[in-house]
This record gives sequence, C-alpha cells and structure tokens, in this order.
Amino acid sequence: MYEFRVATHGDIMVVDGWGPWDRATVTAYADAVVSAAQRMPFPWASLIRFRSEPLMWGETRDDIKQAVLRRVELGMRRLAVVMDEIPEANLVRAQYAELYRECGIAYAFFGSDEHALAWLAEQGYGSAIAEIRAAAWRDAPPDSEPTR
Repeated sequence: MYEFRVATHGDIMVVDGWGPWDRATVTAYADAVVSAAQRMPFPWASLIRFRSEPLMWGETRDDIKQAVLRRVELGMRRLAVVMDEIPEANLVRAQYAELYRECGIAYAFFGSDEHALAWLAEQGYGSAIAEIRAAAWRDAPPDSEPTR
C-alpha cells in the first residue's frame, strides 16, 4: 500500500511517497494534492520524492493520470521527481515519463533532492527552497507529521 505526505512551501508542493499504489490510496492522494493545490499561488511546481517503488498497476495508472491532469489544471507547471536508491528505478522512470508526457507537464528525474531543487530554481521556482531544505521530515517514517 502506498503512503504519502503532502506539504506546501511557497510555490512548491512537496510530496513524499512510500510503496506501490492501490486504488484507495490513489483516491486519497488525489484528494490531498488537489486540496493543497487549490491553496497554491499560480503557477506552481511540485517536488515528488519516491522513497520506494511507486509502481502503477492496472486502473491505478489512469487514476494517477487524472490526478496529474487536475494539478496541471490548477497551475502546476513543473515537476521534479527524485528517485534515490529505488529498486527497478528504470521501470518506474519509464512508467512516469510516459504518463507525464501524456499530461503535457514539464518534468525531470533526479537522483538527489539538491539536483531537483537546483532545477526547480532554474525554472523560476526558488522562493521556498531554503524552507524545503530546512524541513526535517524527509527521513521520518510515514506516520509522522510533516514540518511546515
């Protein structure tokens, strides 16, 4: 089962996620990111940090695609994805690259937070990067609360 946390920092939404998707979790995820996106300034970017294999199976792919399209409608213009030390990273990268292309979002994959944050800054989304670096919840277990 996939677990996730969502936090907003200025014009960047940060999502940390653990595990493979199931339909119930995709629904909860979509609700959480849309709720957060509705409070974001326009335009905004997202930093997604996959902590373990976020493989999409069957109908979950369509559900995730709809969640991404909804975020694009709400102003998401850039997406930086960090996949450090994930088994099957090439498969995961291929799955998500295809999905993001279909959604028309500018995206890039990175092996570290620092490279992802540098890319977001180059793209014009740098106002909250120091705040994101200072947030101490990246390595906390999923049941802990994010620091805002």
